[in-house]
Amino acid sequence: MFQHPLLPIFQLGFGFYFILTAFQSCSVIEVAILHSAEAQNSTSHAIDKHAGYYSLTIIYAVLTLCNLFITPVVQKLSAKWSMVIGGVTYSTFLASFLYLRTELLYVASAFLGFGASLAWVGQGNYLTLASDKATVGKNAAIVWAIFQLSLPTGGLFLYSQFRDGSNELSSDTVRLIFIVFTCMAVVGTALFALLKQMRPEEQLESLLEYESDRESPSVDSVAVTMVKKRLTVIEEIVQTFKLLQSGNMICLVVVFLYSGILLTFWSGVYGTCLTFTRQFTVSTKVLLALNVIFVGLGESLGGLVFGLITSTIESMGRPVVIILGAVVNVLSFFLIFLYIPSMSPFQPTDDIAYFFPNEYVAILCSFLLGFGDSCWNTQIYATLGSKYTTESTRAFALFKFFNSLSSAVSFFYTSYLLLQWQLVILVVMCFLATFSYFKVENFGLQQSDIHHVKPA
Repeated sequence: MFQHPLLPIFQLGFGFYFILTAFQSCSVIEVAILHSAEAQNSTSHAIDKHAGYYSLTIIYAVLTLCNLFITPVVQKLSAKWSMVIGGVTYSTFLASFLYLRTELLYVASAFLGFGASLAWVGQGNYLTLASDKATVGKNAAIVWAIFQLSLPTGGLFLYSQFRDGSNELSSDTVRLIFIVFTCMAVVGTALFALLKQMRPEEQLESLLEYESDRESPSVDSVAVTMVKKRLTVIEEIVQTFKLLQSGNMICLVVVFLYSGILLTFWSGVYGTCLTFTRQFTVSTKVLLALNVIFVGLGESLGGLVFGLITSTIESMGRPVVIILGAVVNVLSFFLIFLYIPSMSPFQPTDDIAYFFPNEYVAILCSFLLGFGDSCWNTQIYATLGSKYTTESTRAFALFKFFNSLSSAVSFFYTSYLLLQWQLVILVVMCFLATFSYFKVENFGLQQSDIHHVKPA
């Protein structure tokens, strides 16, 4: 039966849309919610007031470790069923908020770290298998735009729960929020289970067709054939990290590290800073919900625009989008430095930075953070999908390894570093990542970047 080639792309996007509506909204509000829960039940000691940062650190630390061996697991399970299992772990983590206990939260966080590695490496692999070199950029932008609609959706839902005007988070409201979030994650998991099963042979056919039009065929098609040979976990880890032998991948590691630090900031730190800044003239709960909405709008607009002008980007060069993302990021960091107090990542504060906190500037920064993040991620996905077509599982595993490593480290130091020092780290890494991405695009396809797997 005929199936439109974009159907699995849209289904993949909406699967992550439902899961990320729940999880990304949760990550933005988690620190504030757990801090509030500890304050309301300080005598029970059921939850640590810093459990939000610790939980997110555990998630990304386990995700980092799992990405060392997850490639053969994804190949064994297939991209589709890896995403299904990952969806189950997201659902379990969100359900743990219905019974708040420190130990249960940390175990669920570790469980999610493993599942997220399956889901994201599986997603990158499935996207590549469902695309060819001519469509991978467009398909990556479509998926990114769809599942980034999750943030505005989650923000609107949070706004409906937080619009009472108070700054307190009631236990009944929190319980309703996480019941809804858990149900949404289950729906996303079901969409993964209904995906068409993609076979590597289908990607091989498109590659061979692509290569037939070239004057000098590459050895990539041979790589696809030989990668079918089953490798042990240790052999697979070695083969994955052999990609680091190329200059392009070394440069991309810097980009991956920056994307992880940026993820930490917009998904966990900035929303907490807004919640803990008491000098705003509006309810910080409402501001937190609006932050989620406008980060998501920035992400979605970026994905939509870059998807529509894929051919223009290819002709002008992807670094143009990276420059735009870097400028937007640095502008947002500077505004946050001027308006948000330095102690706001840790605790509620009445301090004032250089200017009195302004809710309109705060929401503008939310939008800029989202748009800038979409600039980086759409181009990372497009670059990996085009340059590492026959090594997509390993390339995306390296991406998630270094991305989650920097996220885990940055969530940890967030508990200790004042806001201005976190912003300094972001600015420095932004410039280094921009320079590194330029190097990748200037290298072109060299012999060191033709990836094949030697028989074990």
